[in-house]
Amino acid sequence: MKRLLSIVLSMTLLAGLLAGCNGGATSSAASSTAASTSASASVSAKPVSISLWVMPLYEAFIDDLKATYPAAITKAYPNITLAPELLSWDAGPEKLTVAMATGATPDFMNDVYARLAPGIDAKLCVDISDVITAEKDVIMAGFQTIGKVDGKNYYAATMTNNGYNFSVNVDLAKELGVFDLLPADKIHWSYDQFLNFCRKATAAGKAKSIYATQLWAGSRSSDAAYYSFLMTGGTEITNKDLTACTGATATAEASLAVLKTLIDEKLVPDGAATTKDEAVDPNFQAGKLVMILASAGAQTPITIYNKAKKGDIKGFACDFYQMPSPTGKTDPKVASFGTQGFVAFTNKNDADKIAATKNAIKVWYATDLCGKVVKNSGVAPAVTNVTIDYGDATLNEQAKRAYEFNAKYATSDFGILKGWWASFRETFYVQMQAFYTGTKTAKQALADWQTNATAAIVKANTATSSKK
Repeated sequence: MKRLLSIVLSMTLLAGLLAGCNGGATSSAASSTAASTSASASVSAKPVSISLWVMPLYEAFIDDLKATYPAAITKAYPNITLAPELLSWDAGPEKLTVAMATGATPDFMNDVYARLAPGIDAKLCVDISDVITAEKDVIMAGFQTIGKVDGKNYYAATMTNNGYNFSVNVDLAKELGVFDLLPADKIHWSYDQFLNFCRKATAAGKAKSIYATQLWAGSRSSDAAYYSFLMTGGTEITNKDLTACTGATATAEASLAVLKTLIDEKLVPDGAATTKDEAVDPNFQAGKLVMILASAGAQTPITIYNKAKKGDIKGFACDFYQMPSPTGKTDPKVASFGTQGFVAFTNKNDADKIAATKNAIKVWYATDLCGKVVKNSGVAPAVTNVTIDYGDATLNEQAKRAYEFNAKYATSDFGILKGWWASFRETFYVQMQAFYTGTKTAKQALADWQTNATAAIVKANTATSSKK
């Protein structure tokens, strides 16, 4: 699955991305899907209630989903009732991990493949090959084999995920006189240039309590932003055969030194060790941060645009830039979670629930939800029946550029799509917390991370092998 998103751009562009459709209108392909789902009934006609877990893909996602999806399912299958539950980005991953370990999984879930893969590896998921076959004209060909094990499909893709980058409040950067310090190509800048930008931005904004950016280590999410920073700095997170973490390097120490400089020189707010990533966005939206590190593709500019349009925040020009590198002469290499999609969990092997869940997944592809998710979150679709026009030339250009940057710079080749990823990522933030507070040096934190992360990989691989 190396360079998974290289496939995305070419196929998405072939599908007519940004071709002027209304961002989720159901196409003829989706209409035929609706007809095909109607012909496929549950095992029995008795009432069946199924549960769905989702993450907030954009601010109004759960409201849009509840307004459309349950009714669409019940219309196609009057005996099926859907109960969706929204999980937070911070607590959700842990809840899923615990659920898979204790048998408390929902009937199905929509999430990034990286978090769902452990369920597939542990044989907790249902073979949904018939769903993939039914939707073969809707799901792009390049995504139909993700999650395929021993000839069976366990995963139905709905969209892709962007690689990480920085988003900048362009208006604020200009107001503070630092806009010209950003890289002209939006891609290549050095650590020295990055720190110079942060120093001057914070100095210029000091009277208004404005900081260059904000760091966090109290989260269970957005760690991929840090891996992106490390990889762009020249660090390989894992070895090529994905059997060990290899993050304890001199290049990684140099990258962490840049982040510690932000803390030591007070270029970021206090409390980096305990701050959660979800606390950063409100500060950025309120004009208290010039840039944020945990951004992906054009998602932040789109969020700012939509919130301002609704009157929730004061609007501002927003754009995204790639991660800096030590010299500013190398291309970025940033983490992507690959695709977003569905798995169905076996649970107690209730035939009616499993059949109902499969039918519910098919119905998804016949709704306009794929288009809404793509349009509101700035990701690229993994389906053929969605094209987007934001109604704004700047956003259209940014979305197109984000897809192009993904194809060039985003990667999933360091284990993020493996079944052991959930265990691997649990080893990271505890070391960052110690590093941010000065309890450990960069060298110590990285060495402990490498040791613990490698142990997590070995343990997971051993457990998987013993089940075969």
